Amino acid sequence: MIEDQVNALKNMNLVELKQLWLDYFKEPAPAYNAIKYYVPRLAYRMQELEYGGVPASLKAEILKAKKPKKEKLAERAKKLGFSIPGTSIVRIYHKQEHVVYLRTRGFEYNGKLYRTLSTIAREITGHRISGRYFFGIKGKKK
Repeated sequence: MIEDQVNALKNMNLVELKQLWLDYFKEPAPAYNAIKYYVPRLAYRMQELEYGGVPASLKAEILKAKKPKKEKLAERAKKLGFSIPGTSIVRIYHKQEHVVYLRTRGFEYNGKLYRTLSTIAREITGHRISGRYFFGIKGKKK
C-alpha cells in the first residue's frame, strides 16, 4: 500500500533514499546530504504516480494567478505613463532637486531601489503622501 511505502521513507538512510530517487525520477539524486530534502519529494512523487498528478487545467490556473513581482512593477509603471527603464522624474522640493529613475524592478532614488513612488515621496517630505500626487504624475485614463 502506498501509505506504508511513504511512511517507510522516514526510516531509510541516505544511500537508500538516493537509490529510491533513481528508481522514481529516472535520474541520479541531487547532491544533498540531508535526508529531509529527499523524503518529502519522494513521498510526493510516489503519491503522484499512484494517484495522478495535479491536473493540467489546475496547473495553468495556478500559473495564471501567480505573476512575478517584476511584472506587477512594470504594469504599475506603465499605468503611470512610463515604459522604458531609465526614464526619470524630477521634482524640486524646498529648493532641492530630487531625481527618481524607473528601473526594471522598481524606482531608484539616491542609489536605493524602492517599490513605490509613495515611499520615495515620504522619504523626501517626511509625511505620508501619494507618490503620483507629489511627483505630479497623472495616470492613463481607463
